[in-house]
Amino acid sequence: MSSSVKWLSNQTYELFEQYSEGNFDRITLNRLVLEATEKAKEMEVMGKEMSYSDGYAEGYKRALEVIEWYIKNHISGMPQDHIGDTNKKV
Repeated sequence: MSSSVKWLSNQTYELFEQYSEGNFDRITLNRLVLEATEKAKEMEVMGKEMSYSDGYAEGYKRALEVIEWYIKNHISGMPQDHIGDTNKKV
């Protein structure tokens, strides 16, 4: 169960508790439940968007780690004398 569904469940429970205690009428209860439902939908969308972007960020991180590993393992074993001093004038 997603966190937005849990949040909506808790909100709905609290709203029905307040309604049963006479804190507001049925029309107000309906309005508050609809508002909470809309907010839960927004939270769900935001959660999916964050999950999607987190996945991309993790993919880029792993790609950079692979590149770093490749460079360390393949270039470090090569002779370095072929690399010229870039500060020298030709």
